[in-house]
Amino acid sequence: SKPNYTFSGWYTDSACTTEYDFNTTVTNSFTLYAKFKEFSGMFGKYDASGNEDGMFQNTYYVEYGSYPQSLYSGDTTSFNLVSGKTYNLKDKNCPVYTDGTNEYVKFESSSTDTTYTGVKYYKVEPVRWLIVGYGDGSMINTSDAFSIDLTTNKITYPSGKSGLTVVSEKVLSVKIFDEYDNPAFINGLEVEADWQNSKIRSYMNDVMFGELFASDNAKIKSTQLTTGCVSMDDSVTLVSQSTNDKLFLLSTDEEGKNT
Repeated sequence: SKPNYTFSGWYTDSACTTEYDFNTTVTNSFTLYAKFKEFSGMFGKYDASGNEDGMFQNTYYVEYGSYPQSLYSGDTTSFNLVSGKTYNLKDKNCPVYTDGTNEYVKFESSSTDTTYTGVKYYKVEPVRWLIVGYGDGSMINTSDAFSIDLTTNKITYPSGKSGLTVVSEKVLSVKIFDEYDNPAFINGLEVEADWQNSKIRSYMNDVMFGELFASDNAKIKSTQLTTGCVSMDDSVTLVSQSTNDKLFLLSTDEEGKNT
């Protein structure tokens, strides 16, 4: 173990770039190197340098749930199927395999897929969420008396605040917002980009939520949302009915905020 770090695997080189395959036959002595992440418990914080892309400087984050993310190009001959477990990628239920330590999702392109062909494996990894707001949806400002003790995982909130709103650091999936074969109507007007009736809302909360968090979802609370939408002829902006969702997209107003 290493204080304020979490173990993330055994590697064959000191730079920790080649993960060791425990199915390899051992014929002589060798050295393995332990890789650790700068992380304590569930929470962490980027310093002034930010993440590996130089973004999100001085930002708290939390690792919670898991999802297929990194493309895996190593040997798959020792993989074993995980019975009964799948992930929905590009509207396909894709099987999950394990090497005894990690899980990988196998995506096989169909004959109609014009993006790429063949088989790809994606490693299932912890999801890192950036902490951007409080449970009521208000944003965290640099002047707020907000902090997290990374040793004890204790959160200090400003007066009157509780809970957290988080945004995934990486793009986890790409889906169309909706298909307009069954248009929605509000106050007799046909509308576009209606979150309440969209396919993306159904996918995120009925499918993706279960894949991300499985049974470990007790900490995630529903958020009441009131969203706007525009009539198909762009003549009027309407307010959709309120919804209660655990996963949702940022509104255009929220996307424009930087504090």
